[in-house]
Amino acid sequence: MSSVLSAVHESHRKPLVVCIASMFALSAPISVLAIPTTWPVSNCNSSGPGSLREVIAAATTMSGDTVDMSGLPDLPVPCSTITLTVGEIYIDQLNLKIKGPGASKLIIDGTQLPGGSTYLDNSRLFTHTQAGSLTIEDVTLSGGHVYHNGNGLAYRSLGGCVSSQGNVTLTNVHVASCSAVHGSGNTVLGGGVYAKGSLTLDNSTLTGNTANGGGTTRGGGAYAHGVLSINHSTVTGNSAIGSETRGGGLYALDNLIVKFSDLAGNTATANGSSARGGAARSGATLAVKYSTVSGNSVFGPVLAGNEPSYKYALGGGLSAGSNAYIRQSTVSNNYSNGSMAGVDVLGGFLVASGLGMEIYSSTISGNHAQKLVGGVFTNVGTVKIRNSTIAFNTSGLGQTGPGPFNFYAPGLAFSGQASNMNVILQSTIVSNNYVVGLGESDLTTTSTSIHTITFDAASSNNLARAVSVSNGTNGFPVDTRAGCPLLGTLRDNGGLTWTHALMTTSAAIDFGSNPKSYLEDQRGVQADTPPFLYPRESKGVADIGAYEVNQDEIVFGANFEGCPVLE
Repeated sequence: MSSVLSAVHESHRKPLVVCIASMFALSAPISVLAIPTTWPVSNCNSSGPGSLREVIAAATTMSGDTVDMSGLPDLPVPCSTITLTVGEIYIDQLNLKIKGPGASKLIIDGTQLPGGSTYLDNSRLFTHTQAGSLTIEDVTLSGGHVYHNGNGLAYRSLGGCVSSQGNVTLTNVHVASCSAVHGSGNTVLGGGVYAKGSLTLDNSTLTGNTANGGGTTRGGGAYAHGVLSINHSTVTGNSAIGSETRGGGLYALDNLIVKFSDLAGNTATANGSSARGGAARSGATLAVKYSTVSGNSVFGPVLAGNEPSYKYALGGGLSAGSNAYIRQSTVSNNYSNGSMAGVDVLGGFLVASGLGMEIYSSTISGNHAQKLVGGVFTNVGTVKIRNSTIAFNTSGLGQTGPGPFNFYAPGLAFSGQASNMNVILQSTIVSNNYVVGLGESDLTTTSTSIHTITFDAASSNNLARAVSVSNGTNGFPVDTRAGCPLLGTLRDNGGLTWTHALMTTSAAIDFGSNPKSYLEDQRGVQADTPPFLYPRESKGVADIGAYEVNQDEIVFGANFEGCPVLE
């Protein structure tokens, strides 16, 4: 038997061993087989007895077990870095947990793994070959890299540090400086992490990871074929580069859920076709709560002449393929060299009627599109925007744009070109948005001869200054105020996300409503208990916008933006 096993590569021999062992264990009680075991790692070597690689590959390490590295800093000769040198670590168990002592205490590093422009060079840290679940906790993963240069499914570049055929959960994990690269036109998915199933990040970070290819590229930080969910996590400085590129930070083919997290400084770049979602792109529903999306960028190819390049770069911050829900979040200072710098909810022209966008108690501010729409664009069938502030967004083009897209405000743009739209707009500020060199343009509607945009009767209590409503738009709320909101600079006014305060003489004060009966303004959290720090209503009435001026606040007159006279 030993001679047979010796002929099998070390990293792939365990399935045979497990199969043989299982034949002798058929008569064992089920309760014994089901008990998970924790196996300690006893050194920081790349391979050999007691190493992480050897413990994972051992015949005794079964599905459901835990591989424990938490004792490494407390060894007689403590170690803090596992430097892999002889190839990726294969995980052939259906389910496995890998646990470290803490992300600041242990690094698994792949920078010394073999590299180069070979046709099938996998030098990532972990390859999970099964459709179960891989859980990694309390460790830093860095320097893994994948380089392929061939055609076909086998030559896709998947996951620079972690690749799984199943689900991945990262808890208290730092993933940094990993890369997935393809030298020609094949697919690249997940610069840091690839999951064929779902991916969950909890109290984790994705930093400085890269997905770079000549063809389809998805997820500079991470890619999930299923649901991608992040909670109390940070995704920053990741990049995706390719001909058709989606998600500089995150990409989910299914739903993407972001809660209590920061997406900052990520970039999606297309060098041939198109790019969408500098911070994140969801192929299905995008949900963002209590989070900040700031300083992300999307770049499409630079086109010659007057060719309309608005469609080659969309969604400098967020991009959704179907539905989008944004609550108590800030989307700010994102950039597109094409269009839709802040939020892009562009449904397909054949399915847009069944899709929806909702923005509640959120701030969309300071985003800039070189072409059209700095702030928010949507063409989906149902839109609900309540108690939000959309301000200081800019674009290079607006009412002088090319072709049929020549009535899009840099602040908030509704397009009825794909379907009929039903809009609820309540207690929201849309102000101080500018077409560079042309003046303020805050809200526009664009319809066609066959589609209409209808504002629901519930639409009311808004402040929207420079509004252009097209033919085919019905019911725009007549009580909309055009006064100056006197907004403060975007800053930390308390709470989890940044907001624009209101000067005490703002036209938005005491003219709002609270249609969803919120207990707090944008700065609060649903789980808060009385006494509320940021009540949604002061003196029994709400202000317009995401921020509520409370009775005990002292608001100074400096650093508040005035408004030009509208002509």
